[in-house]
Amino acid sequence: MAGGGGERRKQLRVPAKGGVRGKIHTAPSVPVLDLSLSGALLEVPCTLSVGEIYTIWLAIRAHVLVIKSKVVRSYVHGFDKNESGKMVIKYRAAVQFLDLSDENQGVIGSYIRGVEKTGLSAKLQSDAAS
Repeated sequence: MAGGGGERRKQLRVPAKGGVRGKIHTAPSVPVLDLSLSGALLEVPCTLSVGEIYTIWLAIRAHVLVIKSKVVRSYVHGFDKNESGKMVIKYRAAVQFLDLSDENQGVIGSYIRGVEKTGLSAKLQSDAAS
């Protein structure tokens, strides 16, 4: 990271690697790229307004969590080809969870601990620091 400020996240984040699917009002299915107890990084079909509040649905294992979230970052991530070969813009949005219930916190925490055991989170954390 520029400025050498170190890791700014308060919660450990882990890669979702397809283990978590999301839904937000702008799209019926969005990839969840990483997840922590305080928020998530989503790949979305359009830019989302920073500061806006959305309800997101996360499918984690046998659970579907409904979480009120606030957009803290939204940006163009790159370009890709869709199913028909047309170039499309890829967007990402970082959301902060608001009022996370104890039950939802338990499900997310269990998922994070499972990923931690595989060692994937250590690589993600070192990549974020570079």
